[in-house]
Amino acid sequence: MKSFKFLFMMLLSAAVLVGCKKKAAEDASNDAGGEDTSVPAGINFSQMAKDMCDCASPMMEMSKEASELAASGDAEKAGEMLQKLAGMEGDMEKCIAGLEAKYPGVNENEEYQEKAIAELEKQCPDFAAAMKEQAGE
Repeated sequence: MKSFKFLFMMLLSAAVLVGCKKKAAEDASNDAGGEDTSVPAGINFSQMAKDMCDCASPMMEMSKEASELAASGDAEKAGEMLQKLAGMEGDMEKCIAGLEAKYPGVNENEEYQEKAIAELEKQCPDFAAAMKEQAGE
């Protein structure tokens, strides 16, 4: 059962790492005297949270189903589900890339990140909890 959770968390980590890499590059620019102008005003955090939920829902549902199969002792079906989860990695990466394009600059602004997480906790609490668990909070 741990392997399902591990795979899912690794995919979520990919989203976090992309944000961290962008943040580091932006910090280097700001240290050089540049101002962060990449964060657009008027972001609809409610819509962003909905989009994030839509992105994560297929994987969350399949991960839950795989965990239930593993807990019931159906190793064969659980293994099939694990393979399907692994195959979803590309879809998840595309979805994350789409979110980054739709909401540019959010990863570089701590206040915006906090607003996004607060809205995500309202609209998609299971996904938000999984993200927090992965981050060690």
